[in-house]
Amino acid sequence: MTNITQFIGDKLINWGDPTLDSVLNSKVGTAIDFFVGFSALVAVIILVASGYMFITAAGDPEKIEKGQKGITAAIIGLVIVFLARTIIDFVIGKILGL
Repeated sequence: MTNITQFIGDKLINWGDPTLDSVLNSKVGTAIDFFVGFSALVAVIILVASGYMFITAAGDPEKIEKGQKGITAAIIGLVIVFLARTIIDFVIGKILGL
């Protein structure tokens, strides 16, 4: 049976010593930044649409409740989005130990 290093030769990938900074600054970090930005954009759009629905409800209790729920959900979503990077740092750094 042939040793895998003899088969591949010097083409093995050197992953090095993965640290939190190297993981987050790689393409994974770029993808995380993109999704955080996209999620923030969606939350702001929902906030604006719900605010418009709330303002134009004209006393309709169903529209008022729908607008309030949308505003609440958008604000909670924005808080989660802005804390996402910190949460990811915590999970990767403390729990996974990288």
